[in-house]
Amino acid sequence: MIFKKLISIAMAAMVSASGFAAEYYVSQQAGAADENPGTLEKPWASLDKAGKEAKAGDTVHIQAGTYRSNLQIMNSGTKEAPISFIGEGKVIITGANKISGFSKEEKLWVKRPWGHVFKWHWGDESTYPEVANENSPFMSAARMENVFMYGVPMQWVPKKEDLAPGRFFWNGSTEGKGELIIHPPEGLDDPEKAGIEIPLRGAVLCGPWGTFPRGMSEVRGGGKKFEDAAKYKNCEYIILKNLTFGYTCEGFVGAGAVISGDNWTVENCIFEYMNAGGLWVGGDYAKVKNCIFRYNGKYGLGTKFHLDGALIEDCISHNNNRKFYKIAWDAGGMKLHHTKNTTVRRLTTAFNFGAALWFDIECEGNTIEDCTSFGNEGLGLFYEVSDTGKFRNNVSFGNGVGIMYAHSAHGDMQDNVIIGCSSGLVIGGDREKYKGVNNKFQKNILFEIRGNNLGWKSSKTPNSKDLSSKNMLTENLYASVNGSTSFEFGSLLPDLKTFEAEYKNASGNVQVKGLENIDTAARSRIDTAFQRIIKCLNTLRPELKLSEEKVHLKSVWKLGGKGSVDGFWLETAGGPLLMMSVYGEDTISLSCDKKDGVVLWNFPHLGANTREDLKGNGFMVTGKTRKKFAIMTGLPRDAGPSKEIFQVASLQQGKPKNDFREGEEFTANISITNPLKSAASFTVQGPGLDNQQFQLGPGEKKSVDVPQKAVGGKDQLVYVLKSDILGVPLEQSIHLKVTRMALAKKCPEGEFSTVQNIIIDSAQQRNANVWDEQTGKTWQGKSDLSGTASVGWNEKNLTVMAKVTDNKVVRSSRGVQGADGLELFLDCRGETSFHSSKYADGVLHLKIAAPLKDSWEPLPLDTEKALVKNGNFKKGITEWFVPKDAKAKEVQEAASNYARIEGNSIIQQDIPLEPQWGKIKVSCRARYENIVPGDKSWHTGRLVVEFKDKAGAHAGEYPDMITFKGTSKEWAAQSMEYDIPADTVKFRLQAGMWNVKSGTLEIDDIVVVPVADRSGKKIDLSQQEGISVTGRTVAGGYEVKVVVALERFKELKPQSGTVIGFDIGLNDSDVDDSKALQSQLFWQDARGTNAYDASKFGFIRLE
Repeated sequence: MIFKKLISIAMAAMVSASGFAAEYYVSQQAGAADENPGTLEKPWASLDKAGKEAKAGDTVHIQAGTYRSNLQIMNSGTKEAPISFIGEGKVIITGANKISGFSKEEKLWVKRPWGHVFKWHWGDESTYPEVANENSPFMSAARMENVFMYGVPMQWVPKKEDLAPGRFFWNGSTEGKGELIIHPPEGLDDPEKAGIEIPLRGAVLCGPWGTFPRGMSEVRGGGKKFEDAAKYKNCEYIILKNLTFGYTCEGFVGAGAVISGDNWTVENCIFEYMNAGGLWVGGDYAKVKNCIFRYNGKYGLGTKFHLDGALIEDCISHNNNRKFYKIAWDAGGMKLHHTKNTTVRRLTTAFNFGAALWFDIECEGNTIEDCTSFGNEGLGLFYEVSDTGKFRNNVSFGNGVGIMYAHSAHGDMQDNVIIGCSSGLVIGGDREKYKGVNNKFQKNILFEIRGNNLGWKSSKTPNSKDLSSKNMLTENLYASVNGSTSFEFGSLLPDLKTFEAEYKNASGNVQVKGLENIDTAARSRIDTAFQRIIKCLNTLRPELKLSEEKVHLKSVWKLGGKGSVDGFWLETAGGPLLMMSVYGEDTISLSCDKKDGVVLWNFPHLGANTREDLKGNGFMVTGKTRKKFAIMTGLPRDAGPSKEIFQVASLQQGKPKNDFREGEEFTANISITNPLKSAASFTVQGPGLDNQQFQLGPGEKKSVDVPQKAVGGKDQLVYVLKSDILGVPLEQSIHLKVTRMALAKKCPEGEFSTVQNIIIDSAQQRNANVWDEQTGKTWQGKSDLSGTASVGWNEKNLTVMAKVTDNKVVRSSRGVQGADGLELFLDCRGETSFHSSKYADGVLHLKIAAPLKDSWEPLPLDTEKALVKNGNFKKGITEWFVPKDAKAKEVQEAASNYARIEGNSIIQQDIPLEPQWGKIKVSCRARYENIVPGDKSWHTGRLVVEFKDKAGAHAGEYPDMITFKGTSKEWAAQSMEYDIPADTVKFRLQAGMWNVKSGTLEIDDIVVVPVADRSGKKIDLSQQEGISVTGRTVAGGYEVKVVVALERFKELKPQSGTVIGFDIGLNDSDVDDSKALQSQLFWQDARGTNAYDASKFGFIRLE
């Protein structure tokens, strides 16, 4: 036996060292065939053949061409003798096939019959719209079907009536009745020359068993479903070089390419246009180097299941999440779950819709260093619910949040530079065992942040804001020119000095205003950060040819008629460069004596970058920017903002002011300066000015005050200046904060006001538009939701009569949560704390489920005082007691959190009971797999209720329980009612399994409600003390009546003229039993942002 082992070792060494390894070739040249020996002269024709035949030590050379197949690697290499697949020239491995045979029917191209049906292992993708972001056209992110023309994706539509240029509709049928219809982009008239391709394969790279499970890391860490791990062969030591993979039709939780085994190396490869994920790293000790991930449907690279020891180096991930999956779930540049001991080095992430780089849940010991992130819609660098993350020498520019280190401990963040982001650093928070403690944030630079320099997530025990949590913020620089100076620390603090006075673990930090006050060393670091971004841009877009030498920041400007652009004026050896962080589409104007040679580049998330050659007029140049990143080249060194030509401001009694209550009067001040040495004529168009003309002499300045009245929902006044000398019109905006104000009519007790003083227009939900480069238009989402409300009052009550338009009214098994309905907010505190940001007593938030009957009925109501704490597991398994050895954890899916309990484990909490209650109802949703009961009847999965007396002893009998055994793969609601024994003060609620032989239980939405008192009288669940809510359905929607007793609010003294904080929201699910709200409208705040913050409410004045 020993002799045989020695022979094996010797043979392996000979394979790696003496040339026994084979060199194979795959080609599309004439004569290539899988029956050939695979030599250079007689190559194989398919990747299938190469994947099956290549053994340890072999190298497969794949010659240039497009291969419409899956590279499935069946054998394993060794450390000394890996298997290599090397691209020779441009090699594309695609999941798409060319499609022909279309006929023309007027403007449409039609293929009949169309037999292919896009389904995967758990159903039609159209059943999962809840994973789509609100700006996903037709909520289609998760769908599998795609049509490409010349490599550009078209947009799926659900009905033929929705067809427009750049869109397609299909109806597959294996019986020959299906059809595929394409409305081609303008200018295309021959389908046979349009390069039509359709992805029909879900994978282009994988190991022996395919793409599921997603590699050995899922086999090892994916739970009981992979207990028979022996049948999954570890296909390891594989090398891939110089290959392009793309155009697949995998489902939304998948990836088109999967590293299936350990010790794979992927170099100089491209992963593009996958339907969901680009590359899934599913094996330990993987090396991914010099790779590009671009235009993938959801993310560029993903990992999970306790991946260990990977290296991601010198890669680029850009323009991912092109299908607009929810960015709060699982989308963006790169998303790494449950990953440890992994290094991400010199990664460039740009223009992704979502987080640029995201480590999420149970990640430990990871290092992120020398990375550059810019122009991403979500967070730049994100680490959450994890431990020991190191962030060193990274640059984050123009992202949503620079760096977020949330619900995580032992973070080490040093020498990072954050510039031009919506928010700077966000830390703190807790979730399950992960606490925001023992973190170091030091020697970082935060420069020109729009929002808060620091945001702090709330936490419980230990509170991450306590000094004992040892979160240290030291030797950091907070600098701004036009940006914010504020810090968020439970409440908004105006500056660093105030923050350090409240938090003693912050010390040695510096805050300065103005470039001239930043020390030389810090200026050098900022310049180096911009230099790194320029180098990355040249790599992404070589045609830019930007100078990378002698980069120096000279000025920072706030640009755009709407003020939506932060401009960073850079000197370089090759001339000036304006780099811009763009917060919304806007028009920028710069003083410039050049008439040509100035170029504006926009880098949107969707579609390719655009180049526009701007035409100047000799003293100014103007262009339109698109979020989130833009640059301008070719400007002269003396260029600058041209605001002195046209300026606008809001004034009240001659002083600047932009914060008003609805109905307040103010003036819009319009100022024009003639930049010429000769007289000129100008025209201004805007609110209160209808093409008013101004005649100005050389260098003359004129201004006019236009009376205005603040209008709710109108947050800016836009004025446009036109003149023949300008060429392009100039636009300037006055930004306002207008708090809505409505009058509550005084009505007799028992009556409701009929005056519709609150209108919620569906147009307010247009909080995110998507530019469609094929049609040249924006997609604005659904618009089936709107409503009105009539507010009244008398000495006892406040009344609300709401009428809601909704094309489909649904209610989930959870009642109020996640269903159609209303949210009502009241702030009835006294003058000392009224309308302040802290949510406290005196502020009421009601969630009201929509009615389901056409007659008036009491409605389910939630004041967020649930008996079961965290019964929906939104906060992980916090609030639940979990025994030390229990196998219980929170699981996150697309739009849901739930608890997973394995084996003989439980979670529990004690719940107090009111003495008048005589009966309670316990309900939940659950699904379970392979629960094999033990020897006794109670050896099963159960949701247990055990009543307790004052001494904590068991009370009463042992009633039947909600029981789980066997397998039920679909979520199902269960409930049971229990009589409360005498002398009971509380009960213990336990979920789990007792003495079972095997099994997994997944449980969610655990709810307990009282249903009867001691006399047996039914308790009206839909009502709270002092609150009455009824509703009914009507044609096209529903109506709701709300009565709130004003005596609930001790500080309120209701009388004519009293002002109450008020807001009302409309929720629309459209998906039964989904936790995802498809639409949400608010009277004061259309997006529902900060809905719990009373300072965001509108006002009601009592008549």
